[in-house]
Amino acid sequence: MRRRASFAVGFALGLAVAWVAPTLCGPRRGRVLGSAPIQDRLAHHAEALQLDEQTIREAQVIADNARDELDAYRADVRRERSVLNRILAAREVDEERMREAVKMISVAEAKLRASELEAMLKIRRLLTAEQVDKLKRLGPPGVPGRSDRPPMRPREEQ
Repeated sequence: MRRRASFAVGFALGLAVAWVAPTLCGPRRGRVLGSAPIQDRLAHHAEALQLDEQTIREAQVIADNARDELDAYRADVRRERSVLNRILAAREVDEERMREAVKMISVAEAKLRASELEAMLKIRRLLTAEQVDKLKRLGPPGVPGRSDRPPMRPREEQ
């Protein structure tokens, strides 16, 4: 019976580690490979979008103002992941504390993502509807030094 209980505890712990493993891999960048922050996309496609310097500067100011808040949220995520790592590193894992740490990571990541999206929407409000549509069609700027690859197609709306 003891052997079966040990197996069950080990199995449960294994599932818990597999469930939180993505959080242990470090901070997610929150962007798809090849994408760029909206203010960089605006600067890159300024001519095609017929943007003036003032609009590009305003987008950069919004991004700069959001940076401190975003950095604070990223620090919260790192701190919560560190707590989880210490819990999982213990010889006897307190599963209740582990679940609470996972919840705290989720909350911190949700706040970070919401703040990122708010900044992106503020920048997008600087554009006309036609410019937003054109920016979607233009897609992200290419990767520097990789002119051998065709430009990425914009992602489909969901």
